[in-house]
Amino acid sequence: MGILLHVIELGYLVLSLYEEISPDEKLGEVTVFAAQITDPETKDSPVLKVYCVSSIFSKELSKGHHTFLFAFGYTHNEAVEFYNLAVHYYNNKSLMSSHQRSWDFVWRSVNVDVDNTDFAKTVKSSLFFILSAFPHFALENPDLENYPFDFYGVSPGSLGNGSDGEDYWGHVFWDQDLWMLPGVMLLFPQLDRSDVCPGAIYAKYQQHITACVVYAIRQYVYVTGSWDILTKDGAWDIVKETADYWVSRVEWDGSNFVIDHVMDPDEYHYNVNNSCFTNAAARLNLLFAIEAAEKLGKIPDPRWETVSQEKQGIKIPFDDKLRYHPEYDGYTQGTLIKQASVVLLGYPLGVSMDPDVRRNDIIEYEKCTDRGPGMTYSMYSIGMLELGQLDTAAELFKIAQR
Repeated sequence: MGILLHVIELGYLVLSLYEEISPDEKLGEVTVFAAQITDPETKDSPVLKVYCVSSIFSKELSKGHHTFLFAFGYTHNEAVEFYNLAVHYYNNKSLMSSHQRSWDFVWRSVNVDVDNTDFAKTVKSSLFFILSAFPHFALENPDLENYPFDFYGVSPGSLGNGSDGEDYWGHVFWDQDLWMLPGVMLLFPQLDRSDVCPGAIYAKYQQHITACVVYAIRQYVYVTGSWDILTKDGAWDIVKETADYWVSRVEWDGSNFVIDHVMDPDEYHYNVNNSCFTNAAARLNLLFAIEAAEKLGKIPDPRWETVSQEKQGIKIPFDDKLRYHPEYDGYTQGTLIKQASVVLLGYPLGVSMDPDVRRNDIIEYEKCTDRGPGMTYSMYSIGMLELGQLDTAAELFKIAQR
């Protein structure tokens, strides 16, 4: 069986590839191709190559059962090796059973049971798709130092997707750190990785993403009770450098430290000053840096404490008369917003506030939120549960589920 060489173009061609592949007449011809990132996140980011070996998908199929294989790796040899392994499984009639064994391990390790059958399917399928984005080697082997390959995180639109203007360009974004990892971490705490931001406008203004990376590290430490992660994999450097970043980013306005020209999680509004969520997340970043330094026997930078203090620290916008948090400086009550933002202060950030303020934040922003991402309504549903409004919480939960 011959090899059909095909090259995918991502900015420019990546040519190589000639190596023998196990023949199997039942699986048909094989295509081998490669792609390379031409627009890395920063000038220092790795320019990755991905090599793929795939069965050729026929345009017309006869009635019956058909098997197509796809394998990829960081080198041509690795992709070929994985493809040959798949062929071996196929020829020994163990391709499906090996897949089932891997998932059996997952379901034996973790499970989420709910009473309602339809909702149970939703929960299980959601868990299935999220865990599918993680390497199962990591699920079955929690020793991070012995990974056979690098793992670059989970994208809300999947890393394999992302044409220009679509699905966050395949980037990880803050969805991993604030929305995906906290839940997965309770089941498989070893799954904790990095974050990147798509597009110039987001990279320039949406700086809360920096704090969300540290939020994920903080959650890992609190969930596992182990501070060891800070001594390996550069985690302490992330915590320290992000704290230093916030110190350099703030400006003193005579009363508080302010952070101007940002984009709130509510992406309808950007180049605003003192995003409530951004500033609160930055403050948590600094407080965790202080805590982590003390745990590691290091001396915290005194500037971290100065900027993060409750009074005269980072400004958290608050309306004393209306008893609620404006989303940013100059925000007018009732202005349409894209998604949950201020409501995230209570959960998941856990910012301390009076009960009436929490109530006002939830009620105020729920009624002026556009039909945004489903994760928005899960946050409002949790908020309504806090307020004891069970019927409203149930309706909002149904929206989130859809």
